[in-house]
Order: sequence, then structure tokens, then C-alpha cells
Amino acid sequence: MRIVALSNASSQLSVIVKALRGFGYKTHAFSSSQALINNLLFETYDLLILDNSCGHQVQSVLDRIGTNMEGRVPVLFITDRAGARGIGTYLTAADDFIVKPLGAEELEPRVRALIQRAFPKDNHSELFFGPYHFSLKSCSLRFKGVLIDTRLKEYELALFLFRNLGRLLSREHLRDSVWGQKEAKPSRSVDTHMSRLRTKLKLFPENGYSIISVYGVGYRLQPVNRSDPGAA
Repeated sequence: MRIVALSNASSQLSVIVKALRGFGYKTHAFSSSQALINNLLFETYDLLILDNSCGHQVQSVLDRIGTNMEGRVPVLFITDRAGARGIGTYLTAADDFIVKPLGAEELEPRVRALIQRAFPKDNHSELFFGPYHFSLKSCSLRFKGVLIDTRLKEYELALFLFRNLGRLLSREHLRDSVWGQKEAKPSRSVDTHMSRLRTKLKLFPENGYSIISVYGVGYRLQPVNRSDPGAA
């Protein structure tokens, strides 16, 4: 999971990064709201951690998320006791907040709970998306009942896209989520992998799904309503 944190206190950012990286989260830190806003022009994340003491900068970041990431991602707010009374201005059902002082022992469980709420894991061994059938036990994929010859990373990339239907994912987000932090990054570009996957899986509107390229950012696997005349 990719997390980004904003705080004007370097000591607090250090606690956040050290704690979350220790639990395996890919964590990025910013002390400037403008730097984070610029980053959000071409990057996507699974969770934001925002220090309420940044004042109006918090709202600027939330506005940018709504514009560039096409909707809200879960947000964990950090606030002092005085600020906790007004935190409801920002909170939605997907959000939470922690009152300072911030400790690693409280931070990780809150982050984990928010991520599980936003991206619940399914315990099914078989997943169906229209004509696509994923078998999680055998790491195999079928299209209209016919087995598709996919390499393991192709299968994992396809599964990640289908589990995030309609969601814009940056190239780096795809690299981190499919190839991981410790594995070697793909020798070919993400663009090449996506092109091969589109062809191999027949991800075209007539089959109900289409890979959309978003310039300068990444890709989205978009469900297509085949009854829509514009989908042809």
C-alpha cells in the first residue's frame, strides 16, 4: 500500500515514515503542501495522512485530491486536542483522526483499519468479472472459459487492475503494487506491460472492459456499458 503524509513538523514526519515503513508500507513524506499538490498531479496513493496544524493547506490538498484522483481516498488526520473539536469539517465516513502526541503503537492500527475499510479483502478463491475468471489458488485466468497463457506478473497485474476497477493508478503505483519494493522493477516499461495485457486479455469495449491511458499519470481499467452506443 502507498501512503503519503503531510506535516510541517519534521520530527512528526520522521515518526510516521519510520513506523509505517517498518510495517511494509511504501510511505512518502512532504513538509510543503504545494510540493504534495504538485506530486498529486502524476502520483496516486491508497491513504493520506494530513497534519491539521497545516491549516488552510489541508483543504488545498483535499481539493486537489478531488480533482486529480477523481474522488477522495481515505485520510487520517493528525490534530492537537484543541483542533480535534473542529476536525469534523474535514471528516467523511472514510476518514479518521489521531490526537497528538503521535505514537507508532497507535498509528499503525489506525492506518490498517482505514485501509481495510477502504479496500476490503475478499476471501474467495474464485473471482468473476464478466467473461474473466480468476482462480486465486492456481494463479490462472480464463476468458470465456478458455485458459489464458499468462506469466505470473501478468496475472498479478491483471488481478490488481480488476480489483481496482475504475480507479486511476499511477505508473509507480502499479510498479510498487505488482513488483513490490524488494523485487526487481520490470525491465520493460509499465506502458509496454499494459499494452501486452490489453492484447492478451482482449480488454476491449466489446468485452466489457477497457484500459484507459491517462497522460502523465498512469492507467485505469474501466468497465464499459455495452448498451451505451458510445462504447462501440
